[in-house]
Amino acid sequence: MKRMEEKKVNKKYNRLFLLDAVYGQEKWLNKMAQRGLRLVSVNYTAYEFETCDPGQYEYHIEVVKGKTKEEILDRQRYLARRGIKSIPKSISNNRTVGNAKAHSIGSGESQVVIVPDLKLPELLILERTKDSREFEIHADTAVRDKYYQRLRTVVTMVEFCLMILVVTVALTANGSPFLTGLVLVMVAVILWLAFTLSRLTEQAFHFKEQKRMRKEQLRKQQEEEQKRQG
Repeated sequence: MKRMEEKKVNKKYNRLFLLDAVYGQEKWLNKMAQRGLRLVSVNYTAYEFETCDPGQYEYHIEVVKGKTKEEILDRQRYLARRGIKSIPKSISNNRTVGNAKAHSIGSGESQVVIVPDLKLPELLILERTKDSREFEIHADTAVRDKYYQRLRTVVTMVEFCLMILVVTVALTANGSPFLTGLVLVMVAVILWLAFTLSRLTEQAFHFKEQKRMRKEQLRKQQEEEQKRQG
C-alpha cells in the first residue's frame, strides 16, 4: 500500500451526464475505481482522479437538490461519522461550486468537503472503502425515485414536441435539402430520447423496487420487535 501511495498520479477526465447524472455517473465512477482511479475533485464536467489500488473504493450518488446548506452539511457530517467521504456536485452548468474557495473538515474517508453557499449542489458523491457490505443509502431511495420520475416527464414532453415539429417540417419541406436534413437530425434526437427514456424507466422501476423491499424489511423488523416485547 505504501508503494502505491508513493506513486500516486493525478489524471483528469471530462465527462458530461445530461440526463443520467445519478445512476450513469455512479456507474462510471465505480468503473473508474475498478481501474484503480479514486475521485479527488469534480467541477461540472471536469473530474480529477488519483491512482489507487483497483477496486479499493466504491461510490454512491445521493440527491440533495432542494435542501438548505445546513441540511447538506448535517448530512455530510453524519456520513463522515460512518466513514463515508462526500463531495458536492452541481448538475447544472454553474461553475460557482467548483471555482469557489472550498475547504475540508477531517481527512481520509471521514473528509467533508465544504463549499460556500453561492451555489448549493444538487448531488453528493459518496465514497467509502469497498468491503463485503452493500453500499446502499436507504434514506436516498425515495429521493432518487422522484428525481427519475421528473426526468421521465421532461423527456416525454420534449420527445412529444419534437415529434410534432418533425411532422410539421416534413409536410412543408417540399424537397428542401436544409429542411430534409433538419428532419433527419430531429429524428435522430427523438431516437436518442426514446433510448434515454427506456433507461430512465428502468431506473425508476429499480428504485421503486428498492423502496418496496425496504418497506418490507422495516415491516418485518417491526413485527419481530413486537413479538419480543409481547
